[in-house]
Amino acid sequence: MSCALCHDNNFKIISEKDSKSKGELIVCFCNSCSMVSQNPIPTEHQVEQYYATEYRQDYKQVFEPKLKHIYRAGNLALDRLGFLTKNNVASGKLLDVGAGGGEFTYVSSQLGFDSTGIEPNIGYSNYAKDQYQANVKTGQLADVDGKFDVITMFHVMEHIPDPIKTFKKLYDLLNEEGFLFIEVPNIESFSQSPGNTFFKAHIHYFSAATLIASASQYFVSTDLDNSGNNISILFNKRSSSKDFELPKKLNIDASRALITQKSWFNYVFKGRGYLKALNRVRVIIQDARLAKIEPKAILDAIVSKQ
Repeated sequence: MSCALCHDNNFKIISEKDSKSKGELIVCFCNSCSMVSQNPIPTEHQVEQYYATEYRQDYKQVFEPKLKHIYRAGNLALDRLGFLTKNNVASGKLLDVGAGGGEFTYVSSQLGFDSTGIEPNIGYSNYAKDQYQANVKTGQLADVDGKFDVITMFHVMEHIPDPIKTFKKLYDLLNEEGFLFIEVPNIESFSQSPGNTFFKAHIHYFSAATLIASASQYFVSTDLDNSGNNISILFNKRSSSKDFELPKKLNIDASRALITQKSWFNYVFKGRGYLKALNRVRVIIQDARLAKIEPKAILDAIVSKQ
């Protein structure tokens, strides 16, 4: 297998086990560009089948969102809209790729955007339509046509076999000077438990450098936040495509060092893993409070904060 980013085959194996199933899962670090990926990478057909039928049950054990997930997604939607607003992106035709239960599609539509979502799982896309009357369609990114001013992808790109091909599709869907807002887990963060980092659903594990490099042929980054467990980047569409800008050796060496330093000590203290237990108590209390509230009422209460 060649690297999805630089197409070299100079790899180092950094994990051989799926954190969830405990079965075999080979994950490699590319010494030539610092991309971290499964080896081998599954085919697009395998991924489409998995996400259409199995993923939500495997990782959430549900066929529709739980109330705690709706509450969290609603608050995250406000944070993400705040990231857009501070970059003067507050309206326009928006596409949310991997819309899940439709929370961001709904909240953004209530706060200035003409929003559409696309979601491969029929249970979740139907939930968005039934609960929020959100404009969420069942399907894949490849099924989308038309033009948009803003495209959002929250925790989606790490699930896609061919990021470069996907960035080309996103480029084609955006209007001139359009914006692409992507959020992915940060492989360099110590906030991820060493025992819960690599699993089947995540094909690629991005750093800020590899995400920017993957997009560089079609997009330029205009704002970046990688201070926590995730990487959030706002990209602006280039006027025309250009050659890739691969990570520099300095970035590659720094990424290798951070990934090899992952440990329980760094997770607990540098990554503040000790706060996870306290957060679980807060979630239990929150779940009890949400138990009698309708999903749409949860989101409407969050929207009313604005």
